[in-house]
Amino acid sequence: MVVNAPKIPVPKNKVNSLLPFPLEKYASITPNISDPTAFTANVACGEPNHSLIANLRHAPIAPPSATTIYGFMKYPKITPSINHTQVLSILGVIMRLLFLTTNLGKVAEARNFFQRYGISVDQLEFDAVEPQASELEVVAMSKIEQAAAFLQDSEDMILVEDAGLFVDSLDGFPGVYSSYALETIGNHGILKLIGHLKSEDLVIDSNLRRAEFRAVAALYKDGEITIGEGVCPGRISHDVGEGEGFGFDPIFIPADLDIDGEPIPFGEMGHTSTHGRQFGVIPLEQKQLYSHRKRALLSLVSKLDFLG
Repeated sequence: MVVNAPKIPVPKNKVNSLLPFPLEKYASITPNISDPTAFTANVACGEPNHSLIANLRHAPIAPPSATTIYGFMKYPKITPSINHTQVLSILGVIMRLLFLTTNLGKVAEARNFFQRYGISVDQLEFDAVEPQASELEVVAMSKIEQAAAFLQDSEDMILVEDAGLFVDSLDGFPGVYSSYALETIGNHGILKLIGHLKSEDLVIDSNLRRAEFRAVAALYKDGEITIGEGVCPGRISHDVGEGEGFGFDPIFIPADLDIDGEPIPFGEMGHTSTHGRQFGVIPLEQKQLYSHRKRALLSLVSKLDFLG
């Protein structure tokens, strides 16, 4: 009597090799009995093909025992290339960025942003001369040129970020003079200047009190300066919100964002919203979704080849 051996099921899951060389810290994932996978020589250099034994009507043949440990994934995954910064991080080489600012809140935001790139952020302080200019980029460039003289390690980088609150009804004031305005009239002073602008209609009220935060981030590395810009549109609130914010955060309400994270006009329902709460009230993680500083930093790093 002839008994046909059961047909070996064709594997449902593909297996991709992550590493073309053995590393003991990566555990291999082997197929189970119910879903065998035929390992071939292709495993070492790419995506394996199923062996022909899966369709032959012979007695089942067990998969060969692995002679080398590989790292495997049970489900297909596109593995991105490792950039220069990641390689340095793996090797234990930490890139350092000196952030010229006296604002610890800005330092916290910068550390939160750059940690994903394996870059440490330290505060840099000195009495920089505040240039009298009408554009944020000019101010940032001037400060970074002054800061370059304090660079002790040529491998370090310098970051200067300059931002301002631009209120439409005040012809852009305080703008580049935001730091001075904050020290002199403060948040309550801005509210007083536009106190007469209000409406029972939320859309009209929002347009009357329209404003935006603008930021410019300048990075100095190896004698070159790279600039990034970011904008966060919104409106000025009618009161000061209490919280952990700094600067004009307590009186600024950002516009809602669509599903792609882009600001939308007043009156439209957004995918992401603070629901009328000011920057100074919401947590830092939520603020990062809107932040003009984060947008400026994203613009900046998109231009840096060594972070690509």
